[in-house]
Amino acid sequence: MAKSLRSKWKRKMRAIKREKMDVKVLDRMNKMLVASAAEQKLDAQEEKLKQHKLKKLKAGDDEETIEAPPAELPTCESPSESEEDSMDVDSESVTTEGGTSRKLRKPNTKTMRNEKNQFPVWMSSKKIKYHKRLTKKSAKRNTKEAKKTKQWKRACSL
Repeated sequence: MAKSLRSKWKRKMRAIKREKMDVKVLDRMNKMLVASAAEQKLDAQEEKLKQHKLKKLKAGDDEETIEAPPAELPTCESPSESEEDSMDVDSESVTTEGGTSRKLRKPNTKTMRNEKNQFPVWMSSKKIKYHKRLTKKSAKRNTKEAKKTKQWKRACSL
C-alpha cells in the first residue's frame, strides 16, 4: 500500500504534538512530585506531634495542659454552619494542578442546573435552549389555568 501525503503529514503532526505534550507531562509530573514531598513532610510533622502527645500522656501530665493544634479544633460557631458542612458529604472536591481544591457542582438530573441555578459548562447552547423550553412547558402544564382548559379535561377523560 502506498504512503499518501496525507498520512505522512498526519504522522509528522502527531510527532510534533507528542513532543509538545511530553514537555507538559514532564512539568506536571514534577509538580506532582513536589506536592507529594510537601505532603509527606506534613504527615511526618503530624506523626511527630501525635508521638509527642502520647509521651506527655504517658509521663502523667494532665490532659488540659496538652494543646491541640488549631486544625483539630472545631471552628464552627453556629449550628447552621455545621449542618451545611454535614450536607456537603455528597459533593466531591477536586484538587487542580495548582494545588487548590474546589467543589464539584453536580447538576440536578431533572432540571440539569446546579446549586447556583446555572447549566453545566459542558452543555451546548442548543441543549440549554431545549431544557429551558421543556421546563417552561412543564411549568405551564401544571398551573390551575391549564387544568381548567378543555384540552386538559379531554386528556384526563381518556
